[in-house]
Amino acid sequence: GNDPAIVLADADIPSTAAQVFGAAMRNSGQVCAAIKRCYVHESIKDEFVKALVAEAGKAKFGDGFGEGVTHGPLNNKAQFDRVKELVEDAKAQGAVVAAGGVPE
Repeated sequence: GNDPAIVLADADIPSTAAQVFGAAMRNSGQVCAAIKRCYVHESIKDEFVKALVAEAGKAKFGDGFGEGVTHGPLNNKAQFDRVKELVEDAKAQGAVVAAGGVPE
């Protein structure tokens, strides 16, 4: 999947951010219809990013059987390495990592 989310200027930002995060991270982002990029109206971009960061802060990543874990690990090391490459490529092109950090 390489599906976009389009967020218009009149969107309900908290609700839309929750929906976008959920759709992007369902099954740890490993579904063919997962959102891979967002097109957000420039007038709400900063507020929308803050709302997405807040959603990410609610998620708990780890062993899928662990207590309170909401998102399990990536499927395998090859997928993990691919995601790291995508993040590094995005950063090299000017993207800013607003949440998270160095993957373990």
